[in-house]
Amino acid sequence: MVNMKGYQPKEIDRSKIKVPEYLKKNKEPEYEYKVAWANERNKAYIEYLLNNGWSIFNAQIPLIYFRKEKRMLKKYRIKYIKDNNICVMEVMEESKSIAMYKFYMKFPSCSIEEIEEIA
Repeated sequence: MVNMKGYQPKEIDRSKIKVPEYLKKNKEPEYEYKVAWANERNKAYIEYLLNNGWSIFNAQIPLIYFRKEKRMLKKYRIKYIKDNNICVMEVMEESKSIAMYKFYMKFPSCSIEEIEEIA
């Protein structure tokens, strides 16, 4: 066993300790929520929510609580060729592949020259 007799811990100047930026920022909740009244008039709205990525989080009759995971959107600049002209479009999507997919669904006859993420 090590003899610790007479040991004094080193004093630390706490003013020199810097907190990382990612700990300073207020984190957004990772879900967004909606509430719907469970009745015959809202049946179409409830079906719409369920078909568009919302899931039932809780149900307390007559209310239904829905939640959906928040999407982290990034901004992309797409340079493409249309009728022998170079055009530029900016879009907000989750990923580069989704941005390309939606672009080709909208403009099937165009070809992408370059796609870059904008900070």
